[in-house]
Amino acid sequence: MLEWHTKQVNNIPTNPLDCYWAVGTIRDYPRLYTIVEQYPADTNGLRTGDNPELYVLFESIMGRRVSDVFTTEKDVIEWKDAEIFGNFWFKGRGSFIHAYKTLDEAKARAEVQISHIENLMDGYFPKEK
Repeated sequence: MLEWHTKQVNNIPTNPLDCYWAVGTIRDYPRLYTIVEQYPADTNGLRTGDNPELYVLFESIMGRRVSDVFTTEKDVIEWKDAEIFGNFWFKGRGSFIHAYKTLDEAKARAEVQISHIENLMDGYFPKEK
């Protein structure tokens, strides 16, 4: 189960919402899921509504295992609490997955996405015993 958080623009609590985010780990490889709100806009691209019309889901993969970067349990705990949006961890929002009508649909798809990937990895690369 992914644990969802909010991120404000420039990480300033009084700023507007930038995105919802969660990190899942499959076999020590972190995956970042972000959901961005899309608002209605006119032909010039100016926002015309106060309520989001879509929730856009993205997935970004960190190419290194957590255990290769962090060698102690304390390092791993600090990493989980760190600012994950820095260029060191993930590059941008990642790959577009899909746009959904509701936030709950987007979150549910992220759960399905990480579950399917984990099942695929277990099928192709069984865990060592």
